[in-house]
Amino acid sequence: MKTIVHEIPYSPASNLDEEIFTASSVFFDIETTGFSPAHTSLYLIGCAYHIEQMLYIKQFFAETPEEEKEVLEQFLFAIRRFCHSVKDLSVLWRSLHTMALPQSERLFSNRDLSFIL
Repeated sequence: MKTIVHEIPYSPASNLDEEIFTASSVFFDIETTGFSPAHTSLYLIGCAYHIEQMLYIKQFFAETPEEEKEVLEQFLFAIRRFCHSVKDLSVLWRSLHTMALPQSERLFSNRDLSFIL
């Protein structure tokens, strides 16, 4: 598994940036081998967040299908401090349950994600 991290100085360009991209926000996107959450493998998760004046862009890349679990574990560790609602949760949620990662229950325990299943 590879993890790529970019650190970039961050300064909001507008008030809208400040409203949307708050200190408790994280944006992420996933890449998979297919279109159906039931029949796909997750091989890349990229996320972006900022802490004070620094923007962090992280990518977690599975070089083999066996590394999917490690990608999920590293991603969960990276976003543990954020509360958010994001796109692509159906594939992520299925993968978390398939891999039976105990931290996934703690991370999402106060969120109702049943609507995406």
